[in-house]
Amino acid sequence: MASKEFNGMNKSGMKRSSPTHSRSPHVPPTTTIIVLQPRQYPHRPAPKRCV
Repeated sequence: MASKEFNGMNKSGMKRSSPTHSRSPHVPPTTTIIVLQPRQYPHRPAPKRCV
């Protein structure tokens, strides 16, 4: 029975910590980081955008 309960908990924990579910809310912040990266590193976009 302990094995069955552990399996159920593992399935619930895996579903809650699913990479797809964790990636969904992480997609918007990733875009913000990418947009902030070029802004923080204006060494590349600055000369290219200025020119």
